[in-house]
Amino acid sequence: MSYDELHPQLHDADLVRPYHLTPLQPPYPPWYKADSHCEFHARMPGHSIETCTTFKKVVQNLINTGILKFDEPSIAANPLPSHGGRGVNMIEEYNEAKRRKTDVSEIQSLLR
Repeated sequence: MSYDELHPQLHDADLVRPYHLTPLQPPYPPWYKADSHCEFHARMPGHSIETCTTFKKVVQNLINTGILKFDEPSIAANPLPSHGGRGVNMIEEYNEAKRRKTDVSEIQSLLR
């Protein structure tokens, strides 16, 4: 669920209210997008609700306090096919140490 979809539901449940800010004045910061508007900040231009760190912190706080919960995905609805009861029979670890080449003869390149 996107933050844009979540905001109206939280607003209707009276869990969030518009937060009014003083409009920014030029010169604008690098992240400022004049064509984007944030629903959480009362449609203030400059960023979208998807990039609004304040709204994300409010949502995280609602999750941490147990007020907001999301359904856990069901393992039974796994779209991956069954592997016929086979288990893991091998795990391979590959770790090649990187070393600095000190001799020009060690450098190889493809000729085309």
